[in-house]
Amino acid sequence: MRKEGQGAEAGGGSAESLPDFCELKQQVAFEASASAVLSVGMRVRLLPQHLPLVVAGGETLGFVVEPDATAMRHCIEEGFSMAGWISSLSPGGRGGVLSIKGKRTT
Repeated sequence: MRKEGQGAEAGGGSAESLPDFCELKQQVAFEASASAVLSVGMRVRLLPQHLPLVVAGGETLGFVVEPDATAMRHCIEEGFSMAGWISSLSPGGRGGVLSIKGKRTT
């Protein structure tokens, strides 16, 4: 997972002035289910589960794989709604990379 921020120490500012890790855009790997129809740019969101589910509308497309799954699961448990889009697909279309960003809901 690519992180766009490293915390207060890296920027020299206070922790309160920096966004939470979960609010930063993340590049997250996922694996698609066999029946999923995927396209780059498709809007998705993550639902809580040990390996967070990737859904579009009411359809489950697949799940986030480790090590990204642990980070996304923690964001969801901390009260963030994680949403974004499919940014790339692997050859064969059975997975790829999501661009995901969190928004605090609680």
